[in-house]
Amino acid sequence: MKIAIATNDRKNIAQRTGRAKEFAVFYLDSQGNITKEEYRINEHAKHHHEDESHKTGEHRRHGHGHGHGHGHHHGEHRHDEVVELLKDVDVLLYKALGKYMRKDMEEAEIPIARAHGEDLKEIIINYLKN
Repeated sequence: MKIAIATNDRKNIAQRTGRAKEFAVFYLDSQGNITKEEYRINEHAKHHHEDESHKTGEHRRHGHGHGHGHGHHHGEHRHDEVVELLKDVDVLLYKALGKYMRKDMEEAEIPIARAHGEDLKEIIINYLKN
């Protein structure tokens, strides 16, 4: 089983899943023991921060002050990079998940569940108990 959790510090869950620096992916054996962990960089977060600078006008001096980020259409945006990053996991545990990310996860058939706790390993223990 593979469990993914968004993180910014490799210790605790990120407050906002789509904006997390990376995703911790824990591999578990049939007894629920962690056999491997890896960290996957969230490219979507990098693009999101660039888009935010466009929205706030930081790039106006460069002629880019058009009021919305690239790839966004009237308030909705896609999480294709996140879907690609997590397409092989059995579940994404989250603290907060925006409506568009939730929609994209559901469309990609990536199971999601609310996390209980802050520490990544504590969250996995709590998830396995339920």
